[in-house]
Order: sequence, then C-alpha cells, then structure tokens
Amino acid sequence: MAKRPFQVVSEYRRLEEAIENIFNEEDNQKVTYEKNNHEFQITVDDLKLCFGILLLTGYHSLPRERLYWSLDEDLHVPSVSKVMSKNRFVDIKKCLHFCDNDTASRSTDKLFKVRPLADLLIKKFLQWGVFHENLSIDESMIKYFERHPSKQFIRGKPVRFGYKNWIIASYDGYCFAFDIYCGKSVQSSNEPLETRVVKGLLNKVNAIPQQHIVFFDNFFTSHALLRDLRDAGYRATGTARENRTKSCSLLSIKDMKKKKQAEFDYRFDTATKILFVRWLYNSVCTMGTNYDFVHPLGKVKRWSTTEGRKTDVDIPFVFQNYNKGMGCVDQADQSVAVYRTAIRGKKWWWVLFTSMLDLAVANAWRLHLLTADEKLDQLQFRRSTARLYLRKLASGIDGRRHRKPSSVVPKIVQGHFVQKLSNQLRCIVCHKKARWQCKRCLKTLCIEKGCFEKYHT
Repeated sequence: MAKRPFQVVSEYRRLEEAIENIFNEEDNQKVTYEKNNHEFQITVDDLKLCFGILLLTGYHSLPRERLYWSLDEDLHVPSVSKVMSKNRFVDIKKCLHFCDNDTASRSTDKLFKVRPLADLLIKKFLQWGVFHENLSIDESMIKYFERHPSKQFIRGKPVRFGYKNWIIASYDGYCFAFDIYCGKSVQSSNEPLETRVVKGLLNKVNAIPQQHIVFFDNFFTSHALLRDLRDAGYRATGTARENRTKSCSLLSIKDMKKKKQAEFDYRFDTATKILFVRWLYNSVCTMGTNYDFVHPLGKVKRWSTTEGRKTDVDIPFVFQNYNKGMGCVDQADQSVAVYRTAIRGKKWWWVLFTSMLDLAVANAWRLHLLTADEKLDQLQFRRSTARLYLRKLASGIDGRRHRKPSSVVPKIVQGHFVQKLSNQLRCIVCHKKARWQCKRCLKTLCIEKGCFEKYHT
C-alpha cells in the first residue's frame, strides 16, 4: 500500500488541534440556548466531519447546498450524505462560532467573531518559522457584497467589494501572517497606514531582520519606510509613486517618456543610503530600495514594435531582483481561489471563515511540495485531506441519523401518566409543538422524541 503523504496527516493533525481549541462545550451550550434548540449537541468529531464536507465542496461544486444530500442519480454525493445528514449539517453551520458572544458588548474589534480563529491560524502558520529569505507584502480582497463596517470598495480591482486582507507571504506563495483591515483605528499612531501595515506584519512574523528581504508595491513604498526598515535591519525594495521620492529628485515621468526605450535615471541619498531608479520601456516605472544597486545591467526579452519581434533590452539590476521576489501574495490568492469552498452562508463572517480554511489547506499543500518525495498537485492534496476527514470519522459517528424517533415511549414513569391535549402546545424540553401532557405535573411534553421520559428521569 502506498504510504500516505506526510503533509496530509500533518494538516489533519494541525486542523484537529485548531478545532479542539475552538470547540468549547460551555460556549456551545450558550449558543444552542440562544438558537432555541436545547436538544442540539455537538462534538469535536462533528466539527471535523463538517470541515471535511466544506473541503470537498471546493472541488466538487453544486449550485445549491441541499443538492449534496440529493438522491438523484446526477447529483448524489455518497461521501457527504452517508456521513452526515442535511439537517445535522445545517444545525452545525447555524450554531458554529469561534468566540463567546457575551464579550461582544465589551469588544471594540469589528471582527471579534473570527479573531480567535485568525490568531490561532497565524500561530500555526509560523510554527515552522519563517523559512524563506524573500518576503512579499501585498493586499488581497475577500469577496463580500453585503453590509459590514469593514467592507471596502476599490475601484479598478478584479474584486471591488469585500474585506481587505493584508498578507505577508514567501516567494512561493506560503502565507506566514495576515491582517484583515477594519478601517481607521482610534489607537493608530501618526504614521501613515502603509507604514503601519508593513511594520505590523513584520512584527507578527517576528523574523530575524538580517536574514530576509522584503518586497512591496507602490501603495507601501516611501522614503521614510525604506529608511525605517533599513534602521531595523531589513533589506527592502518596492515600486514607488512619483511624489514619494522625497530628496531623490529624479527626472519627471513626462521628461522620461521623451527618452529612448530602456533608458533609466537614478538618484542616491547618501545620508539615508536610499536609492531610487526610474526606468522606461512601454511605461515609466520607479523603484526604491535601501540595499540594492543599478549595476550590473541585465537583459530581458521585450517586444519591439520597430523590428516586429522580441529583442534584448537593458534593465537595472534592482528591477530584476524585484521581479523575482514580488508576486507571492498573488500566488497565495490563486491557490485559494482555484478550489474555493462553494457552500455559502448568510452571516457576515462566513466568507472570512471559509477563506481562512482554504488558506490553511493551500499552506499545507505548499509545505507538502517542499518536503514530500511523491508530490501531489493541489487538487490531489485537497482531495486526500477531505477524504481523510470523511473516511476516518465516518464509521459510527453519525450512523444513527437514518433512524426515525421511536414512537414506543413508556406511558408511565414513576407514577406520572400521559394524557392527550385538545390543541398543540410547546414542549418544555425541546420547545417543539406537542399534543401530550403529564397528568400529574401538568407539563406539556412530547413522547415522540422521548421528552416525557427525559423530563421525569
């Protein structure tokens, strides 16, 4: 028998530990009473099965959630319907939570519902350390169209509406940490937003400054940020906007466009040792760095309209290094988007939860590629993980789901008799409508679900 890849088992253990930390019997009891469903009970194994179903929907997508339990020949999914009933899954989804709701009135965090889960996942992502030299910081959008104070609108982006998520990732797309943007903070310092984001993410990963190079785009790059990172020991490079070069007065973009293609201009600030380079090809691009150089010039293939073919053109050395180190967050986004969880929810935090779940699986797959001898692509890895949850837990956990409630309930329990009511009232145990009452206690109790016996014993 082929040996199961290490990372599939590793991901199972990591998510299993996360589920056990999230699951709290006391909080679960509170939510069941808030939902007016006193009979509902949940275990850690139930959560694992629920998460396994969510992972399966990432590569086995159906138009509606209930179709996963359909018995029609063109829709039937035995791996889902045989391990958990539809009503059970809906109840778990309805009562799923990650924090104590009593703390909502005292919390100023707009994302308090998922903050414990986010902190736990970041801790798990960093348990192996920051094992790449090149780090990339960029924004990612989590699609969301309903109302929430943290929802953002960014014009011109592929995903215009949703939650903005700051991510720091390695060169191959492994996410080390993330921070969901909640808007302007009351406790924010005088530093601009882009500076706070970069410093905050670097503090989260707690990396050794001298061992890493940080790349970011023109939203973050400024003369002050490059100087502060250099003082902290970080090597950093990023594209820059025209008005952020400060004392490094380069040729204006208007003047650069008049020059020949592949021309460049640069200025070096000797006081802070910051270099800014402006390069022209089809458009003008400005790069800022606190460690890199202009020379030696490299060669890249670019299309020449005059010659009608690709030709070699000169490119500054700092641009070459930036092209190699940037784009990591886009790879992480692509890994999450290609097999995104298909089941939707009405709660504002549901898309954040499923996005974190998909990101955890994508990270586990990246670890698998780094360490496994027999490498799996992402689809194979996700299938192996989902099937591991469903197969390992399927036997005996929800096997009772097909049994209908027994109608044979004792009519007499310790001298208490059952009598039928003329109209339906609410059962005091399950709060469902019932036509039965205890003749001695005068309490409405249903006998179909065993509430009569449960109340008196």
